[in-house]
Amino acid sequence: MSTCWSPIFFKDLDKENQTLLKRYDLKNSLTVSTQTLGGIQVTSSTKVFKPKKMLDYSSKLNLAYSLNNAFNVTGFYTSNHESKVNLNFKLSNPKGLSLGLSAGTKPFHVQPSLSFRNNFFTTKAFFELPKTTLYLTGATGYKNFTFGTNFKTNLKTNTFSLFTSAVQYKITPKLILNAGHNHLNNIASLSILSKYNKQFSFILGGEMNLKNKSALIEVAGGAKLGNNRTVKGKFDSNGFLTLNGKSELFDNISLSGTSKINILKAQKLENHQVAVGLEIKTA
Repeated sequence: MSTCWSPIFFKDLDKENQTLLKRYDLKNSLTVSTQTLGGIQVTSSTKVFKPKKMLDYSSKLNLAYSLNNAFNVTGFYTSNHESKVNLNFKLSNPKGLSLGLSAGTKPFHVQPSLSFRNNFFTTKAFFELPKTTLYLTGATGYKNFTFGTNFKTNLKTNTFSLFTSAVQYKITPKLILNAGHNHLNNIASLSILSKYNKQFSFILGGEMNLKNKSALIEVAGGAKLGNNRTVKGKFDSNGFLTLNGKSELFDNISLSGTSKINILKAQKLENHQVAVGLEIKTA
């Protein structure tokens, strides 16, 4: 057992479990991505949904470019005329330091940032103008523990809009326990993740959120079936069952489906949601 293990950013604490619990897209979507000349990757996605019995949609165009993994540019533009561009530079000296700059609209903002990671800790900070918002996050590890915290504050009003902390413990490399606390709304969370790699990759997770005297409990599971099929699902204490599956139909075409079912009101179709996504990758 090493004295310190590779540190991770605070946002990555419990990341695999949150992928099981949170990432379920209930909007029909079409995504097309292509690699253009010069290494620029272009991704276009359109999501169609039906709020209040009316058909609506949103579209997003993403651009990405990387030069020797030291200089990265990403950006997007949406059908709502929202746009953002991110620049990131990884410095060779000192090693582990990255500088960033982003600018976006709706509302207009500019964010200079820096991040640093070594064998003992990770940290990231950015300052947003004109709001004068400061964001700071950090994490450190010792043996099988990782401790992290992050906060966001407005320097003009001296108010916090984010303040959370978490601790993660690797019981074994395949059994991970995570506890967190949101200090602003007083929500405590406890989650556990277990991995299995036998004939196929399987993962189990769960989370309990406590606020005052109420609790929301979620259990989830996911599996990777071969190289081109994944399934996952979750069930919560409010009676909602959410399922998701993704399969590669051809080399460059993938189909996914997501459904959310209210078990307590299963007889009413309006209490259920179903969405289909098609992803096409071109050379």
